[in-house]
Amino acid sequence: MNDSIVERMKRIKELYPPERLAKSKERIRRLWYGEPVLDRAPFMCYPPSTDYYAFKPREEKLGSLLDDYIYHGAVDDDFIPVLYVGCHQGGRAAYFGAKTIEVYNSEGALLDTHVERLVKTIEDIDLLPRPSVIEGSIPHRWLADEVWFIEQTGCGIPVSRVETEAPYEIAAQLMGYELLITAAYEDPKRYDKVMELAFDAYTMFYEKQRELCGELLIPYSMGAYNWAPPEVTISGSMDGMAMLSKDFFEEFVLPSVRRVADRYGRPVSTHSCGWYPQLIPTICDAGCFNGLFATQMTLQQLADAGLNRNIVATVTVWPDDVEKTRDLAVKNDLRVFMNFNGMWPYKTPAQWTREDVLEIRKKSDYIQDVLQY
Repeated sequence: MNDSIVERMKRIKELYPPERLAKSKERIRRLWYGEPVLDRAPFMCYPPSTDYYAFKPREEKLGSLLDDYIYHGAVDDDFIPVLYVGCHQGGRAAYFGAKTIEVYNSEGALLDTHVERLVKTIEDIDLLPRPSVIEGSIPHRWLADEVWFIEQTGCGIPVSRVETEAPYEIAAQLMGYELLITAAYEDPKRYDKVMELAFDAYTMFYEKQRELCGELLIPYSMGAYNWAPPEVTISGSMDGMAMLSKDFFEEFVLPSVRRVADRYGRPVSTHSCGWYPQLIPTICDAGCFNGLFATQMTLQQLADAGLNRNIVATVTVWPDDVEKTRDLAVKNDLRVFMNFNGMWPYKTPAQWTREDVLEIRKKSDYIQDVLQY
């Protein structure tokens, strides 16, 4: 641990003392277990910068994470610092040997990144190997970075699980949504085969992370909403839900979700961007889900679609909408975790002034007052 990390870790421990973390965890635990609120409902602000999600060289990434946690200390929300090595779209297909292809302009600047398509016809499913972590691949680097992060921080911060896409999404990256959906109807045996391989990839990588990180690993990871009681849920995101009908979802996707829930003895928390009201009743009543992070649907839209108390719903809220969202949650007896946008100035955290910090804290104090119910 170098001097820079030592100083940052010291500051983080000052901003997030054990009593603060314990109170935040208790607020969140009560939400997941359906118990009365402690002193107020839990809430969290989105990270001050997008570095939280970025996939960078490990030294740069760790430094930006720790800086982000220090900046985040300006608000008294329920953020719990966890180490997150970053997103990369090439991770899922890399279990099967797919390469990430980078496109540069004439000046050497990166323009685009995409992933090699391994399955171009339904018959190509027969050519897929068993999933593994291949040396030099994105998943290989994820694991190495997680271990390095733990070592550098002296086991002082938990590790957020990386790559939480459910089996359906892993299969979709191998062959594309259109071909995967077609296979489900036209060649169900091969569809089952690719879903079996995708399930194996999901479990293989999660269990490798658990083996390396031990009790520091948080099995729940939904972007910036970064902690839930480890025993209560496990992540399984499905970013393609907006394009699925209720019938397709129930017949061809739910079985793999149930397998994940059964394997790990806890329901699944899922996430998708976009608009998918047609799936909300099934997500609520299937019995294999208990969490939903609906990034781009409001609580009103979720309630209109049939959201009920079976699900802990994480929703994006702006400070001006906190009272309306609270009232809706109370009226409909919903379990809601509010994730706030619009908290930070439109500048980099390093450019914040004293007046900026005072405005941030003013918003935070207002939200805390409203959520005392």
